[in-house]
Amino acid sequence: MYQYLKGSSLAPFIKAQKNVFSSSIGENSTFFKGLSSDFIELREYTSGDDIKHIDWIISSKMNKPHVKVFIDQKELNIVIVPLLNASLNFGTQKLKFDLLKETIALLAFSCVKQQDSYESYIYNQNIHKSTQKSKHIFSVREMLEKVNDTPLLGQSINYENLTRSFYKILQKRSLIFFVGDFLNTQGLEIGSLAHKHEVVLIIIRDRFEENPSELGEINITDPQSGLSSNVNINKRTAMKIKKKLSEDDDILFTKLHKYAVKYLKIYTDEEPLQKLLAFMSYL
Repeated sequence: MYQYLKGSSLAPFIKAQKNVFSSSIGENSTFFKGLSSDFIELREYTSGDDIKHIDWIISSKMNKPHVKVFIDQKELNIVIVPLLNASLNFGTQKLKFDLLKETIALLAFSCVKQQDSYESYIYNQNIHKSTQKSKHIFSVREMLEKVNDTPLLGQSINYENLTRSFYKILQKRSLIFFVGDFLNTQGLEIGSLAHKHEVVLIIIRDRFEENPSELGEINITDPQSGLSSNVNINKRTAMKIKKKLSEDDDILFTKLHKYAVKYLKIYTDEEPLQKLLAFMSYL
Protein backbone atom coordinates (compact mmCIF):
# COMPACT_ATOMS: atom_id res chain seq x y z
CA MET A 1 0.00 0.00 0.00
CA TYR A 2 2.72 2.49 0.93
CA GLN A 3 5.33 3.47 -1.62
CA TYR A 4 8.87 4.53 -0.84
CA LEU A 5 10.70 3.98 -4.15
CA LYS A 6 11.56 6.72 -6.63
CA GLY A 7 9.37 6.67 -9.75
CA SER A 8 10.26 7.08 -13.40
CA SER A 9 11.25 10.54 -14.60
CA LEU A 10 9.56 9.96 -17.99
CA ALA A 11 6.04 9.13 -16.79
CA PRO A 12 5.20 12.61 -15.40
CA PHE A 13 6.89 14.22 -18.46
CA ILE A 14 4.83 12.26 -21.01
CA LYS A 15 1.56 12.60 -19.11
CA ALA A 16 1.98 16.34 -18.51
CA GLN A 17 2.91 17.01 -22.13
CA LYS A 18 -0.12 15.12 -23.40
CA ASN A 19 -2.49 16.90 -21.00
CA VAL A 20 -1.22 20.42 -21.61
CA PHE A 21 -1.14 20.17 -25.39
CA SER A 22 -4.67 18.76 -25.53
CA SER A 23 -6.06 21.46 -23.22
CA SER A 24 -5.03 24.81 -21.81
CA ILE A 25 -4.03 25.88 -18.34
CA GLY A 26 -5.35 29.33 -19.19
CA GLU A 27 -4.09 32.66 -20.45
CA ASN A 28 -2.07 34.48 -17.84
CA SER A 29 -2.08 38.26 -18.13
CA THR A 30 0.30 40.49 -16.25
CA PHE A 31 -0.93 42.79 -13.50
CA PHE A 32 0.97 45.74 -14.99
CA LYS A 33 -1.12 48.34 -16.77
CA GLY A 34 0.09 50.35 -19.75
CA LEU A 35 -0.09 50.72 -23.52
CA SER A 36 -1.72 47.78 -25.24
CA SER A 37 -4.60 46.89 -27.51
CA ASP A 38 -6.24 44.88 -24.69
CA PHE A 39 -8.87 47.09 -23.05
CA ILE A 40 -9.60 46.37 -19.38
CA GLU A 41 -11.84 49.16 -18.05
CA LEU A 42 -13.18 52.69 -18.41
CA ARG A 43 -12.86 55.03 -15.45
CA GLU A 44 -13.11 58.70 -14.57
CA TYR A 45 -10.08 60.82 -15.41
CA THR A 46 -7.72 61.61 -12.54
CA SER A 47 -4.76 63.97 -12.38
CA GLY A 48 -1.73 62.45 -14.07
CA ASP A 49 -3.63 60.29 -16.59
CA ASP A 50 -2.47 60.47 -20.21
CA ILE A 51 -4.94 62.67 -22.11
CA LYS A 52 -4.37 60.48 -25.20
CA HIS A 53 -6.42 57.80 -23.42
CA ILE A 54 -9.49 59.99 -22.93
CA ASP A 55 -12.64 58.54 -24.52
CA TRP A 56 -14.23 61.73 -25.82
CA ILE A 57 -17.54 60.13 -26.79
CA ILE A 58 -18.16 58.65 -23.32
CA SER A 59 -16.82 61.81 -21.67
CA SER A 60 -19.36 63.98 -23.53
CA LYS A 61 -22.21 61.66 -22.55
CA MET A 62 -21.14 61.58 -18.87
CA ASN A 63 -20.24 65.29 -18.73
CA LYS A 64 -16.98 64.21 -17.11
CA PRO A 65 -13.70 63.12 -18.73
CA HIS A 66 -13.18 59.33 -18.76
CA VAL A 67 -10.08 57.39 -19.77
CA LYS A 68 -9.53 53.92 -21.16
CA VAL A 69 -7.28 51.58 -19.16
CA PHE A 70 -5.36 48.79 -20.89
CA ILE A 71 -3.42 45.70 -19.81
CA ASP A 72 0.23 45.78 -20.73
CA GLN A 73 0.96 42.43 -22.40
CA LYS A 74 4.59 42.27 -21.31
CA GLU A 75 6.09 38.81 -21.21
CA LEU A 76 5.77 37.09 -17.87
CA ASN A 77 8.96 36.29 -15.99
CA ILE A 78 8.05 32.86 -14.57
CA VAL A 79 10.18 30.94 -12.08
CA ILE A 80 9.48 27.31 -11.10
CA VAL A 81 11.09 26.07 -7.88
CA PRO A 82 10.63 22.47 -6.70
CA LEU A 83 11.54 22.08 -3.01
CA LEU A 84 13.22 18.70 -2.73
CA ASN A 85 13.43 16.98 0.64
CA ALA A 86 13.35 13.44 2.00
CA SER A 87 9.68 13.48 2.99
CA LEU A 88 8.66 13.53 -0.69
CA ASN A 89 9.54 9.82 -0.83
CA PHE A 90 6.17 8.91 0.65
CA GLY A 91 2.71 8.25 -0.74
CA THR A 92 -0.29 5.97 -0.32
CA GLN A 93 -1.63 6.37 -3.88
CA LYS A 94 1.61 7.49 -5.52
CA LEU A 95 4.77 9.16 -4.29
CA LYS A 96 4.59 12.84 -3.46
CA PHE A 97 7.80 13.11 -5.47
CA ASP A 98 6.07 11.81 -8.61
CA LEU A 99 3.16 14.21 -8.07
CA LEU A 100 5.62 17.08 -7.67
CA LYS A 101 7.35 16.18 -10.94
CA GLU A 102 4.05 15.99 -12.79
CA THR A 103 2.98 19.35 -11.35
CA ILE A 104 6.14 21.23 -12.33
CA ALA A 105 5.99 19.61 -15.77
CA LEU A 106 2.42 20.89 -16.22
CA LEU A 107 3.52 24.39 -15.23
CA ALA A 108 6.51 24.31 -17.58
CA PHE A 109 4.54 22.88 -20.53
CA SER A 110 1.86 25.55 -20.07
CA CYS A 111 4.61 28.19 -20.37
CA VAL A 112 5.88 26.56 -23.57
CA LYS A 113 2.38 26.39 -25.03
CA GLN A 114 1.66 30.03 -24.22
CA GLN A 115 5.14 31.14 -25.36
CA ASP A 116 6.00 32.50 -21.92
CA SER A 117 9.63 31.89 -21.08
CA TYR A 118 10.41 30.33 -17.71
CA GLU A 119 13.45 29.37 -15.67
CA SER A 120 13.74 26.80 -12.91
CA TYR A 121 15.73 26.20 -9.75
CA ILE A 122 16.07 23.23 -7.41
CA TYR A 123 16.02 24.05 -3.72
CA ASN A 124 16.73 21.95 -0.63
CA GLN A 125 19.18 23.53 1.78
CA ASN A 126 20.63 25.69 -1.00
CA ILE A 127 19.68 26.99 -4.45
CA HIS A 128 20.74 25.06 -7.55
CA LYS A 129 20.07 26.43 -11.03
CA SER A 130 18.09 23.84 -12.97
CA THR A 131 17.34 25.39 -16.37
CA GLN A 132 18.03 28.74 -18.02
CA LYS A 133 15.18 30.90 -19.27
CA SER A 134 13.52 29.08 -22.15
CA LYS A 135 10.34 28.61 -24.20
CA HIS A 136 11.28 25.21 -25.59
CA ILE A 137 10.05 21.70 -24.79
CA PHE A 138 13.57 20.30 -24.40
CA SER A 139 14.05 22.50 -21.32
CA VAL A 140 11.09 20.79 -19.62
CA ARG A 141 12.71 17.40 -20.03
CA GLU A 142 16.03 18.81 -18.80
CA MET A 143 14.33 20.18 -15.68
CA LEU A 144 12.56 16.86 -14.96
CA GLU A 145 15.77 14.87 -15.39
CA LYS A 146 17.69 17.13 -13.00
CA VAL A 147 14.91 16.98 -10.43
CA ASN A 148 14.67 13.20 -10.73
CA ASP A 149 18.44 12.82 -10.32
CA THR A 150 18.57 14.95 -7.18
CA PRO A 151 19.01 12.74 -4.07
CA LEU A 152 16.21 13.10 -1.54
CA LEU A 153 17.59 10.90 1.24
CA GLY A 154 18.91 13.03 4.09
CA GLN A 155 17.68 16.29 2.55
CA SER A 156 15.59 18.89 4.39
CA ILE A 157 14.35 22.34 3.43
CA ASN A 158 15.94 25.40 4.98
CA TYR A 159 12.81 27.57 4.92
CA GLU A 160 14.51 30.38 6.80
CA ASN A 161 17.06 30.74 4.00
CA LEU A 162 14.60 30.08 1.17
CA THR A 163 13.01 33.49 0.75
CA ARG A 164 16.19 35.43 1.59
CA SER A 165 18.08 33.61 -1.15
CA PHE A 166 15.51 34.20 -3.87
CA TYR A 167 15.08 37.82 -2.82
CA LYS A 168 18.77 38.35 -3.62
CA ILE A 169 18.91 36.26 -6.80
CA LEU A 170 15.76 37.42 -8.62
CA GLN A 171 16.09 41.06 -9.54
CA LYS A 172 13.26 41.32 -12.08
CA ARG A 173 9.72 41.12 -10.79
CA SER A 174 8.64 37.51 -11.28
CA LEU A 175 5.80 35.05 -10.83
CA ILE A 176 7.38 32.38 -8.60
CA PHE A 177 5.90 28.92 -8.13
CA PHE A 178 7.28 27.11 -5.06
CA VAL A 179 6.26 23.43 -5.22
CA GLY A 180 6.82 21.13 -2.22
CA ASP A 181 5.15 19.42 0.73
CA PHE A 182 5.76 22.36 3.11
CA LEU A 183 6.19 20.42 6.32
CA ASN A 184 7.83 22.03 9.37
CA THR A 185 7.69 25.54 7.90
CA GLN A 186 8.13 27.43 11.17
CA GLY A 187 11.15 29.33 9.79
CA LEU A 188 9.40 30.49 6.62
CA GLU A 189 9.15 34.29 6.39
CA ILE A 190 7.63 35.24 3.07
CA GLY A 191 6.66 38.91 3.49
CA SER A 192 9.64 40.59 1.79
CA LEU A 193 9.67 38.23 -1.17
CA ALA A 194 5.89 38.52 -1.64
CA HIS A 195 6.20 42.31 -1.63
CA LYS A 196 8.82 42.23 -4.41
CA HIS A 197 7.37 39.34 -6.50
CA GLU A 198 4.14 37.47 -7.00
CA VAL A 199 4.57 34.23 -5.03
CA VAL A 200 2.45 31.09 -5.39
CA LEU A 201 2.77 27.99 -3.18
CA ILE A 202 1.70 24.61 -4.53
CA ILE A 203 1.52 22.20 -1.61
CA ILE A 204 1.98 18.49 -2.37
CA ARG A 205 0.50 16.24 0.31
CA ASP A 206 -0.75 12.73 1.03
CA ARG A 207 -4.04 12.51 2.92
CA PHE A 208 -2.54 10.00 5.33
CA GLU A 209 -0.14 12.70 6.59
CA GLU A 210 -3.00 14.97 7.59
CA ASN A 211 -5.30 12.24 8.84
CA PRO A 212 -3.18 9.25 9.97
CA SER A 213 -4.92 6.06 11.00
CA GLU A 214 -4.10 3.57 13.72
CA LEU A 215 -1.54 1.09 12.33
CA GLY A 216 -0.22 -0.67 15.42
CA GLU A 217 3.46 -1.60 15.56
CA ILE A 218 5.26 -1.06 12.24
CA ASN A 219 8.82 -0.60 11.04
CA ILE A 220 9.49 2.92 9.80
CA THR A 221 12.56 4.29 8.01
CA ASP A 222 13.34 7.95 8.61
CA PRO A 223 13.84 9.40 5.09
CA GLN A 224 16.23 12.07 6.38
CA SER A 225 18.55 9.95 8.51
CA GLY A 226 17.96 6.59 6.81
CA LEU A 227 17.57 4.93 10.22
CA SER A 228 14.87 2.31 10.83
CA SER A 229 12.96 1.62 14.02
CA ASN A 230 9.80 -0.11 15.23
CA VAL A 231 7.07 2.38 16.12
CA ASN A 232 3.67 1.76 17.65
CA ILE A 233 1.18 4.07 15.90
CA ASN A 234 -1.86 3.73 18.12
CA LYS A 235 -4.89 5.99 18.16
CA ARG A 236 -3.27 8.44 20.57
CA THR A 237 -0.09 8.71 18.51
CA ALA A 238 -2.07 9.22 15.30
CA MET A 239 -4.03 12.06 16.92
CA LYS A 240 -0.81 13.74 18.08
CA ILE A 241 0.63 13.58 14.57
CA LYS A 242 -2.57 15.02 13.11
CA LYS A 243 -2.71 17.83 15.68
CA LYS A 244 0.95 18.80 15.15
CA LEU A 245 0.57 19.13 11.37
CA SER A 246 -2.72 20.99 11.72
CA GLU A 247 -1.11 23.52 14.09
CA ASP A 248 1.86 23.97 11.74
CA ASP A 249 -0.46 24.51 8.78
CA ASP A 250 -2.51 27.08 10.69
CA ILE A 251 0.67 29.11 11.23
CA LEU A 252 1.68 28.73 7.58
CA PHE A 253 -1.72 29.73 6.19
CA THR A 254 -1.90 32.72 8.53
CA LYS A 255 1.38 33.99 7.06
CA LEU A 256 0.17 33.42 3.52
CA HIS A 257 -3.11 35.25 4.13
CA LYS A 258 -1.27 38.14 5.80
CA TYR A 259 0.86 38.76 2.71
CA ALA A 260 -1.83 37.81 0.14
CA VAL A 261 0.17 34.83 -1.11
CA LYS A 262 -1.96 32.44 -3.17
CA TYR A 263 -1.65 28.71 -2.57
CA LEU A 264 -3.02 25.42 -3.85
CA LYS A 265 -2.95 22.01 -2.20
CA ILE A 266 -2.83 18.86 -4.34
CA TYR A 267 -3.09 15.35 -2.84
CA THR A 268 -1.53 12.17 -4.20
CA ASP A 269 -4.96 10.72 -5.02
CA GLU A 270 -5.86 13.72 -7.21
CA GLU A 271 -5.12 14.64 -10.82
CA PRO A 272 -3.10 17.87 -10.74
CA LEU A 273 -4.25 19.15 -14.15
CA GLN A 274 -7.85 19.82 -13.14
CA LYS A 275 -6.84 21.53 -9.91
CA LEU A 276 -4.32 23.71 -11.74
CA LEU A 277 -6.89 24.62 -14.40
CA ALA A 278 -9.31 25.88 -11.76
CA PHE A 279 -6.58 27.58 -9.73
CA MET A 280 -4.93 29.39 -12.66
CA SER A 281 -8.20 31.06 -13.61
CA TYR A 282 -8.00 33.07 -10.37
CA LEU A 283 -4.35 34.18 -10.68
